[in-house]
Amino acid sequence: MTVKENHLIQKYFNSLKNESSAISLGIGDDSAEIKSKDTFLTSVDTSLSGTHFPKDLDPFYIAYRSLIIASSDIYAMGGIPHSFLLSITHPDPNDDWFKKFSSGTQEFINDYKVSIAGGDLTLGPLSISVTFFGNPLPRVLKRSSARLNESIYITGKLGAGYQGLIKYRDYETDNQFLRPDVPKDLVKPLNPYINACIDISDGLVIDLERICNASEVGAQIQYDKAFITEGIEDLIRGDDYQLCFTANSKHHEEIKKISQDIYCIGKINNTNKVSVFDGDQEVNFKTKGWDSFSLKNS
Repeated sequence: MTVKENHLIQKYFNSLKNESSAISLGIGDDSAEIKSKDTFLTSVDTSLSGTHFPKDLDPFYIAYRSLIIASSDIYAMGGIPHSFLLSITHPDPNDDWFKKFSSGTQEFINDYKVSIAGGDLTLGPLSISVTFFGNPLPRVLKRSSARLNESIYITGKLGAGYQGLIKYRDYETDNQFLRPDVPKDLVKPLNPYINACIDISDGLVIDLERICNASEVGAQIQYDKAFITEGIEDLIRGDDYQLCFTANSKHHEEIKKISQDIYCIGKINNTNKVSVFDGDQEVNFKTKGWDSFSLKNS
C-alpha cells in the first residue's frame, strides 16, 4: 500500500540518531543549517535500481551501499564527511521498504559518525541521490596534482566489489559490494604524503586515466596477483572504492608503515596514457572500466 510522504519522513527519518556536531538544524524545516569552516567539501552521487544495485536488493543494503559510495568522494578529496542530504524516488512507497531502508541509513550513520541533514521523497523509478558535506584536511587532494616519476598506490586489493556483487544474495557482513570497505581510517595519516587522488569506483584503469588526463601525464601499472582478488580483469571491474593516489617515491617507507594493505602498483610517466604490464607483456583490455552511459559493462 502506498503511503504519504509526510508519514514516511516522520516515521523513518526524523527519528534517525545523528552523530555529527556540524548539523545545528536538521530534518524538519525547509533547509538544514550546517556549521562549517570557511572551506568545505561537497559531492553528489545517484544510485539507480538495476544499474548501480540489483532490483531485488534488500532496502537495508540499498541504503548502506548508496551512502557509503557517496561518502567515498569526500574521502578521495582529502576530507572527512560529516553530513548528507538524502533524496529517494520510489515507485510504491510503503512502510516495509522504508523501515528496512531507514535501518540501513541508521547503521551507516553509526558507523561513520555523520548526520542526515534533510532530503526529499518523490514518486517514480527507484533511485537514491545523496549529497555529502565534509571538512577538508590540511591538504585538499585533486586529480590534477600528479607529477612525473611519482609512485602510484592503492589502499587495498581490487576485485572484492565485483565478487560481492556475484554473491550479493548471501548478505554476508564482509560482502564488499553491499558494504564497500572505504579506507576512512587511512585518509588522515596519508594526507601529508598524497599528491593526486581518486576513489576507484569505475575501475582502476579508467580512474587512474582520469588522474593522468587532469595532470597531463601518463602511467604504467605493473600487474601483480598480490593486489587483486581473482584475476587481471579486476583492474577494470570497479565498485572497489579504494583510493588510488600518487606520492613522491621518497615517502614510500612512511606510507607502508601506515598500512601493509597499501600497494605500490606503478609509476607516473610522460606517455599521456595508462599502460598495464603483466611481466614484460603489455595488456590490452576491451574496455577500461565502467561507463554508466554505455549500454553494457565489461
